[in-house]
Amino acid sequence: PTSDFNTRVQTVHAATEDLWTPHRVFPSFIGKSFYEPLFPACSVDLALSYITLHWMSNAPGKQLTNVNEDGLVAKCKRLSEEWTMCGEPGTPREVYEAWREAAMQDLSLFFMLRAKELKDEAEGLFLMVGGDHWN
Repeated sequence: PTSDFNTRVQTVHAATEDLWTPHRVFPSFIGKSFYEPLFPACSVDLALSYITLHWMSNAPGKQLTNVNEDGLVAKCKRLSEEWTMCGEPGTPREVYEAWREAAMQDLSLFFMLRAKELKDEAEGLFLMVGGDHWN
């Protein structure tokens, strides 16, 4: 099947020989998750990500099993069904905290994986939007 992703890949690769190769730039697209290895260890000189870090590996709630006096388990099981964003006003604190914890775990995994892929003295530039409306 075709998609915008496929069209973009075809467009960039069509220009590779004339535009990129003479300058030793080799753009690549990988249809994989950020939450798995993408490149061999110590093979990347420069890693860039400008917007995709806000995508999480899983919606929180599916993997939560903590039980407390407020019945958090029952609430967490519904998180991924009832909440697609947790930063808007009115979000219950426990929903916000569940999403925050899941996001922190994802971000830690992302940085661990990218650190293994970067060469010594290589650079990684990762931009991400965020906020904390509870503070």
